[in-house]
Amino acid sequence: MASSARTKISKLFTPLNLRRFALPRGLGSQSFSSSAAIYRQIGEKYGVEYSEHEILNRYRWAYGQPWGRSASGDAWHLCDPNAEQVFEALRKAGVKVAIVSNFDTRLRPLLRALKCDHWFDAVAVSAEVEAEKPNPMIFLKACEFLGVQPEDAVHVGDDRRNDIWGARDAGCDAWLWGSDVNSFKEVAQRIGVEV
Repeated sequence: MASSARTKISKLFTPLNLRRFALPRGLGSQSFSSSAAIYRQIGEKYGVEYSEHEILNRYRWAYGQPWGRSASGDAWHLCDPNAEQVFEALRKAGVKVAIVSNFDTRLRPLLRALKCDHWFDAVAVSAEVEAEKPNPMIFLKACEFLGVQPEDAVHVGDDRRNDIWGARDAGCDAWLWGSDVNSFKEVAQRIGVEV
C-alpha cells in the first residue's frame, strides 16, 4: 500500500464522520434518482406532472435556500486539532483528497466558512452528481474529478453499507472509520504519509 500511496484518494469525510468536523449527517440513504421517481409517481397520482429531472432541480433549489443558523458557518467548528496538519502533509506528499458526501448543496459554503475547503481537490456531493451513497456512481464521480482510477483509490467512511460497500462496489479500497482507522493521522500513516 505504501508504494502506491501517492496515487490514493484519502477520502476522509462522509456525512457521518463529518461529525469529527461537527457537521451533521446529510440526507437519507435513498438515492436521489429513486426518490425523484417516487415523488414523480405520487405527483402523477394527483395530477402533478414533473419529470424526475425537474424534481431534482427543485430539490437543488430548495437546498440552496437559507435554512437558518444550521446552514451558516457560525454553527460549526473543526473538532480535530490535527486535521489541518494532516491535510497539509497529504497535499505535500501529492495525495489527492476528495469529499464524497450525501450532504446537500450547502456543504461547499460550509467548508468555505470553516476555512477548510482548500484541503480538498474535489467534492462529490450527492445533490450535485445525482447519485447518493451507497450508489457506486458517486464514488466513480469522485475518482473522475480527481483523475484517478477506482482501483487506485481508498475511501474512508464510518458507515459500513453506504461507505464501505458502496466504495467497494465502485472498485475502490475502503476502510471503516472506528475499526480500520481511528484518526486522520492514522489514515495518512496507513497510506505511507508521515505527519
